[in-house]
Amino acid sequence: MDSQMDPADKMAIAKQLCTISHIVSSKNPSRKEMYEAARKLTLALESPEETMHRIAYLPLQLTIARIAGQLGLFEILVNSDVPSMTTKELAKLTKTDETLLKRILRYLSSVDMIKEADEDVYSPSSITKTLSRAGPMAGIQYNFDIVMPCCKSLPHLLESTQFQNPMESVICPSNLGRQTEIIPHDWLGDQLEQLEDFENLNKWMEVLREGHGTWLDVYPFQDIHCRDLILDTLLFVDISGGPGTQCRELRNKLPSPLGKIILQASTRSREQALELSRDGVELMIHDFLKPQPIKGARAYYLRNILRSHTDYKCVDILSQIIPAMTQSSVILIDDVVLPNRGTHRRAAQQDITMMLTMAAMQRTEKEWQALMLLAGLRIVKIYVYNGDARDGLIVAVPMDVEIGKGGEKDVVGRGGAMAGGEKKQYVWPGHGSRGQSARGEKKQHIWFFHDEDNL
Repeated sequence: MDSQMDPADKMAIAKQLCTISHIVSSKNPSRKEMYEAARKLTLALESPEETMHRIAYLPLQLTIARIAGQLGLFEILVNSDVPSMTTKELAKLTKTDETLLKRILRYLSSVDMIKEADEDVYSPSSITKTLSRAGPMAGIQYNFDIVMPCCKSLPHLLESTQFQNPMESVICPSNLGRQTEIIPHDWLGDQLEQLEDFENLNKWMEVLREGHGTWLDVYPFQDIHCRDLILDTLLFVDISGGPGTQCRELRNKLPSPLGKIILQASTRSREQALELSRDGVELMIHDFLKPQPIKGARAYYLRNILRSHTDYKCVDILSQIIPAMTQSSVILIDDVVLPNRGTHRRAAQQDITMMLTMAAMQRTEKEWQALMLLAGLRIVKIYVYNGDARDGLIVAVPMDVEIGKGGEKDVVGRGGAMAGGEKKQYVWPGHGSRGQSARGEKKQHIWFFHDEDNL
């Protein structure tokens, strides 16, 4: 196509693309589609030499952005009272050698992180404004300080293991890069406490989730689990630990204060317990590798836990929950669910990052299905609530729950029938009409039976 196009036509197209770049807003509904199309067009136009330079010099962008963040360059340019600043002015404000800063600014403008307004004069771009925020800059710092050393060690580690998938905590790229045998979870926790802007790192994680919603936006928790609640109903058990964000969000979403919401964590402080209590959440100490002490809860919730463990360790974790379940219980697994094909680069990047830092792995739909079968569970339905990063909620029930596909057959929960010998028919929203008993009474829908052939 390149050889057949008239040079004037090429110039006209280039001018049109430049015009579009000035009028497209980040809030434009079609922006994402245009971005992907432009990216593919850029790659299609790329020469072999340009491909080589793009890939070979990618680490420089992260490195120089990290240095610019240390100097506060992005914030200075964005918060300046004047539209542009000279190298001399920036050198004085950052207390940096002018010659060194000139080289840094030259590189930043060459990759459009800032604008070159004139000779030795610079102004902020839209990228500058993004990188001036605490959250994105903390992400730059985390990836440079924690992830990049692991990247360097990965080729050597894979070669030494004859290219086996690293899923053991002591055989991890981060261990080789740090020259330590400390388990990655423990080492990372110690390091994060030492980072000056640990709070900014948390903000960066929040930025990554902006606009993507949560599992509560796609999963009809109230419709499925909140019938016939009383004050002591064991409604929701969060086994994931952490600050209790999901518990609070669920409590705020529910119209009634009935039903217990419990956060299980490995440690407990009086302050955290009091704070959670004010929000209607109970806190208890529990190790998820030990038998689940809360029996008969309607939902057991695991967020971003199983990704950090091998299949057999995951089976161990899940096997602690299954004996505590009743016919009304489900396991909710909030984790990344990669598609079996066509994974977006954002999700693929996250998967490799997990391998580098934690010897962990994001799983595909088929891999999740295989893991559930190994644990004696089956997938009822998968709700994906973040398309690019593939954050999703997996609903799982024990294998001994009889399943009827299509929602039209009688389904007996664990324990078989009701106390009076009557079978229930359960239907999840979207699979036919709501089930009825032999007397014609409408029954609460509990299971949505996932067609395993479509996994």
